[in-house]
Amino acid sequence: MLFGRDLSSINAQQRTDDGLNRMDLIGRIKTEGGSFWAMVASDFSTRYVVLDAKNSHDPITQQEIQITEKYLFARGLRTFAVVIARNGADQGASKLVETQLQENGKFILVITLADLCAMLEGADVGEAPENLLFERMDYVLMRMGR
Repeated sequence: MLFGRDLSSINAQQRTDDGLNRMDLIGRIKTEGGSFWAMVASDFSTRYVVLDAKNSHDPITQQEIQITEKYLFARGLRTFAVVIARNGADQGASKLVETQLQENGKFILVITLADLCAMLEGADVGEAPENLLFERMDYVLMRMGR
């Protein structure tokens, strides 16, 4: 797995206890060291990261962000998700991502299939795949309004 050294207890197709929702992947963040994931755990008060894949030809919409947002809640120590969307997010989805962070402290980071491929190719030659996630997080946080 791409983030296997920084995430553990990775579960695929994990259902919520009410049986209504199913996360594609969820993993526990290893907090030792100064990794990207350790920083996420500290900065966003989370222990777990949700990875959700959306395989639509069109950019994802607010509806897909709302589905992922349902998996995140502070008391469950889940406030951070990475959504892999083949062709990214439309303007409405991007606005909802921003709103969730501002109003609820839920960070949903959207990356494209091309981004995922670039991270995998980089990892094959020894580059840290988290570098792209750092860039995307910086972009969101540095331009965020009140």
